Amino acid sequence: MLRKLDENLWVAEQPLNYMGLAVGTRMTVIRLADGGLWLHSPIRPTPPLREAVEALGPVRFLVAPNKYHHLFIGDGEVVFFHRASRTLVLTDSAHNVGPDAAPLTRFVFKVFGGYGRLSAWVVDRLINRDRAAARRTVDTILQWDIQRVILAHGHIVERDGAQAFREAYSWL
Repeated sequence: MLRKLDENLWVAEQPLNYMGLAVGTRMTVIRLADGGLWLHSPIRPTPPLREAVEALGPVRFLVAPNKYHHLFIGDGEVVFFHRASRTLVLTDSAHNVGPDAAPLTRFVFKVFGGYGRLSAWVVDRLINRDRAAARRTVDTILQWDIQRVILAHGHIVERDGAQAFREAYSWL
């Protein structure tokens, strides 16, 4: 069901297995100034979830930020910043898996990054072809007044989001 994080900001979470890993998935819902809703990384629209979303207002935008997060509605990886709640919304560029994850999931995220803190995967580090451009993007994001970071997979960073994001990309 929907969980309210701030004024006009909710998340909904569902179990999801990907390549044998129990990673879970998360959708972010933001109510816009006109009362319409912006849904990031839509999840399976169960009848109770659909009813809860419809009670908030009409859906105006569905954002599928990459080729994996369109399952429940393209390529590309995008980030969003909800200024009113100081919330950065990410998809798969970083993870924050904790001790409540399944054993195999914990093991993989410990090895590849994203366990116990906000972090990019080692694979992302290895395939990055333009570190200077990536560093410029991170520096731009760090100019925003980030308090919270919502991820598609793993724990939400509820406070000190800018510091967590800075540390996650300190490798650049």
